[in-house]
Amino acid sequence: MKKLFLISILFCLFAFQTEAEIPDSIKSSIEDNLDYSNSIELFNYTEYLIGNYELNAGFACLKELKKRFTKDNNQYYLAKVMYNFGDYYYLKNEYDSASIAYSQTLPMAIVQQDTFLIAKTYNSIGLIHAYKGEKQLALQNYLNEINLIEEVKNPSSDLKNEKLVVLINIIGLYVAHDEAKNIIKYAKTAIELGKELKDSIRLGSAYNLLGVGYRYNKEYDLAKEAFDKSITIFQALNDNYYLSFLYLNYGTLYEYLSELDTAIDYYQKGLNGFLRDEYYYGVMSALNNLGHIYYLKNDYEQSRKYLLQIFDLNIENSFPQKMIHSYQYLSETEFALGNYKEAFEYQKQYITLLDSLKNKEKMEKYTELQTKFETIQKDYKINILETEKIENELELRKSRLQKYIGLSTIFILIISGIFVLINLQNKRIANQELLSKNIKIESQNDKLYTFNQRLNKLNQELKESQKDLSYSNKTKDRFISILAHDLRNPLHNIMGQSFLLSNSYSKLDPQNRIKFAKDINVSTNHVNRLLDNLLEWARTQAKKIEFSPKIFDLNNVVQNVETVLNGLASEKNIRIVNNVPHALTVYADQAMIETIIRNIVSNSIKFTNQNGKITIDAACIGNEIITSVTDNGIGISDDDSQKIFHLDHNLKTKGTNNESGTGLGLIICKEFIDIHQGKIWVESKLGEGTKFSFTIPIPEA
Repeated sequence: MKKLFLISILFCLFAFQTEAEIPDSIKSSIEDNLDYSNSIELFNYTEYLIGNYELNAGFACLKELKKRFTKDNNQYYLAKVMYNFGDYYYLKNEYDSASIAYSQTLPMAIVQQDTFLIAKTYNSIGLIHAYKGEKQLALQNYLNEINLIEEVKNPSSDLKNEKLVVLINIIGLYVAHDEAKNIIKYAKTAIELGKELKDSIRLGSAYNLLGVGYRYNKEYDLAKEAFDKSITIFQALNDNYYLSFLYLNYGTLYEYLSELDTAIDYYQKGLNGFLRDEYYYGVMSALNNLGHIYYLKNDYEQSRKYLLQIFDLNIENSFPQKMIHSYQYLSETEFALGNYKEAFEYQKQYITLLDSLKNKEKMEKYTELQTKFETIQKDYKINILETEKIENELELRKSRLQKYIGLSTIFILIISGIFVLINLQNKRIANQELLSKNIKIESQNDKLYTFNQRLNKLNQELKESQKDLSYSNKTKDRFISILAHDLRNPLHNIMGQSFLLSNSYSKLDPQNRIKFAKDINVSTNHVNRLLDNLLEWARTQAKKIEFSPKIFDLNNVVQNVETVLNGLASEKNIRIVNNVPHALTVYADQAMIETIIRNIVSNSIKFTNQNGKITIDAACIGNEIITSVTDNGIGISDDDSQKIFHLDHNLKTKGTNNESGTGLGLIICKEFIDIHQGKIWVESKLGEGTKFSFTIPIPEA
């Protein structure tokens, strides 16, 4: 549900608002160039935060915006703020709170006649019902959105895109309930709209879902045709993640066609893709499918091999629904192998897990019903006691009145008047007591709400801690991998070649002696660069690196880098061109900037062919200095471009002369750029070259 951050032209209408004080809860996330006092600009930035999962900062901004737009009676933007509250809760998996926010948005959007917001709100409410398994309620909201859009004459591209989104959601709902005819019907509609909008991703998704519908309907040729079109689209997009799902669908299709060997090939492709992306739900699905299909081929040993891999990955407790199938298939396989004891144990695990899931579901429903019953029963008892109390009071008053029936009319009138006054007084007292009880109940509700808020905050902090711990573990594993492999290999080379030189020097001819010496020199330089990078990175992680900015000439720094790396470049006859203007000064840490440029240029040398060229440019643009290093080397794939600045991705690529590396240099570059509060990015095309760029802000005068 990510939102696209649009820079509104309305910004200029609020350029002269009074500057507002920024709350501490928002300060850390506000960009330097953002006008916090401009409510419309702040709203657009808040949508960007929510869409990019910066939820805490986004929530703080939403509360501030709600206060402002309520004060200004700006109902148009207030409706949009309420919708973003819904997105915030949805992304935090707090579906009840999200449902309340979306339900509050809908009437506000209808009053504002904001068709696009009404459509999105219907879709969001439908998604929550679908998540809860409430098919009819989900479908009703989806169809309300489609009917609304179809009533619009000449709908905008945004409305058409929204219609395509809800069509995909409707198809997913029918896929979950195996309704083949409806899947095919809506998938065809989605395909036509996807072609019109040229939306490749959703067009590929619609073809995939159409194939599933045909497969459910046993129209296997049509299913294969639809899957072929989907796979062609996602291969062109280089979307390996979605291709893995398609391979599983292909495998299932060929399994239905009894072409088991072909099915195995596609299941294996899906498994490889999911393992590469570490998507373990898909991994378990693929392993189950492979285990089952080898069972159908009577290759029970191979079946057991794949099924047992699930336990090797330690993911059996993560997906209990999938483990039901795993235990079932393992029981059948062991039985076929004559291992009856093991078959019985797996069957017992299968039954236990199945009963556990059913009992869990029953217990949740029972607990919900029991809570409702106890609440109703408690209210009923209170009402009975109150009624008995009132009846007793009435009986007492009635007996008193009967004693005075024989008195004169004057006394009767006086007593009647007194009775009326007493009755009114008692009612007033009863009302006061009832009001007091209501106040106490409201106070208890407020305390309960506060407690729930604290509990939710603690849960969120626990999730953040688990996320940080997971990243730290990946970082540690990557660091150990570098020490164990990338440092050890060149040291082994040095040891082996120095041993040969020391023990066989007189037997070696001069050319071999020179070769061994050069190899030792290359390995030593590699170890030295690696140790430099490891030490620099370790210092940044320990927060002990000293940041000493000063004004210096950037051209001089580039010349220093050129001097250091010319020897390395000359080995491949690569020309380094310094286009940085003389007297272009920057205010930064000179040692860090030199390390950044040296690491980027060294990386370019590694991936540039013989007789290549590397160009270094820099210019002052706006309030920052942009420096670029461009080569005409082999380039980087889009997939690898997303990983090169992250240590938790194990990305290793050989250079054009089979040079090895760890990727740590670019990670250090990003760490140093972050210290300078700048940005670093890469632009590349395979076979054409790569351009690394980074910015250094110019301090305000």
